[in-house]
Amino acid sequence: MAPFLFGYDFYLIWSAGALLHEGQNPYDIATFRQQLAAIGWPSTEFAKSFPHPVNTLWLYWVLALLPFKISLALWSVTSLVIIVSCARALVGVLGIGRARSNTLMVFAAALFPPTLGTLIWGQINAVLLLGVTLFGLSWRRADYFLAGLSLSLLTFKPHLFLPFVFVVFVSELRRRRFMCLLGCAIGIALQVGGSYVIAPDCVAWYVQSFNGHFDESMQICGTSLGQLLECSSSLRVVRPALVVAGSLVSLVVVIRRGYSLTTLLGLILPLSVCVAPYSWMHSFVVLIPSYLLLLERIQRGQPESIVRYVVAGIAVAALPLIVLGGYQVVWVLFSWAICGGALLLVGRPEATLKRSM
Repeated sequence: MAPFLFGYDFYLIWSAGALLHEGQNPYDIATFRQQLAAIGWPSTEFAKSFPHPVNTLWLYWVLALLPFKISLALWSVTSLVIIVSCARALVGVLGIGRARSNTLMVFAAALFPPTLGTLIWGQINAVLLLGVTLFGLSWRRADYFLAGLSLSLLTFKPHLFLPFVFVVFVSELRRRRFMCLLGCAIGIALQVGGSYVIAPDCVAWYVQSFNGHFDESMQICGTSLGQLLECSSSLRVVRPALVVAGSLVSLVVVIRRGYSLTTLLGLILPLSVCVAPYSWMHSFVVLIPSYLLLLERIQRGQPESIVRYVVAGIAVAALPLIVLGGYQVVWVLFSWAICGGALLLVGRPEATLKRSM
């Protein structure tokens, strides 16, 4: 159980930013734990090291400009606004349903259990969903450079998107559209550059601490299938094997169903998250595109009020599992159910959409 009902992970994020303001190394575990204790982290609670890549540091520096509690409150509101705004945009990007369904889709996205987990735990997953949504908007307009620039936001948690990015890059290369790759490279360079300006030694700090972060993550039984299988056996090849298999399956799906936004965001994205080597339930907020597509299929012929009650009921039932933490098997099944449901129910993209891509 989390020692704080609200903002557990934000303690880590804000502490990293506060240390950067003081010119100190957030990857140094002793310094990091001292900073955590200064803002109320219980001495009885184990504090893991700070594992986030260097391209995230500029954002944490910005978040630490305000006092901890004010920053947490503002970030929570901002995250909800981003998620709701992304849901509204995705309705249009994916061509979902009738106009009257828009409010239902936004309602469902706001009460999506991973959305609640993101808000309760104080996570940065709204940035990932923003990257996915901006990628979809830009790609639909054939602005491939901006699509790649948006894709660079996914490197905040790159392990979640390995097959997804692999498929996009291979498909763009086959079409000789290099602007998407260029945009992504420039986006990453800008993020790392921003962090470098704040902390010139950040890359060296991260490289020195990487082995420790890697060993620590390998021992955690999170909500990825690979994590659970490795925690329950002596096998150490499950995670890379799943990523490779997921990448190959994703490529086959794109070849068979066509290279379109419906395929990418509806099918490849959830498959990518399902085979990730490391994850937590709140990261599944990036599955909102697939969730909305599934909901649109399910609500056909159903009264909208009934769908709202079901969505609200699922959210209420999930709250204890979100707050208490653990229950990884439940969330593994949750993510794979969305992936399997999308594969079965999400149809092929319309012919007009295919021609435009």
